[in-house]
Amino acid sequence: MTGYNARFDKPPKSDFDAHRPLRADGNLDQPITWRGTRRVTKSLTVQYDRVMYLLDDTSENRKLIHRYIDVWEYPDGRIEIRANGQVLPCPQYDRLTPASYVGKTTERAKKIA
Repeated sequence: MTGYNARFDKPPKSDFDAHRPLRADGNLDQPITWRGTRRVTKSLTVQYDRVMYLLDDTSENRKLIHRYIDVWEYPDGRIEIRANGQVLPCPQYDRLTPASYVGKTTERAKKIA
């Protein structure tokens, strides 16, 4: 990297720093989130990235059945389920790992055979 910088480095034409400081209310996580839409099932579950999230059984959440809601995945790995601009509290219900799925499939195949 130092060799590359030595060959192509150029001094700036002006010493003025045009970068603006970040505002106190600025949030850099929001613009770089991965956003997807998922459909709420009849049993108030949402599946994203092989993980099932269970929504609380409230009248507001029941209105979301068979509707699409937003799933935001932040760079640090946090997942937020959002509907109408509001974050919905929902625990992670189940995570299906490939190894456990393969094991269950082979067990079923052995029982059938």
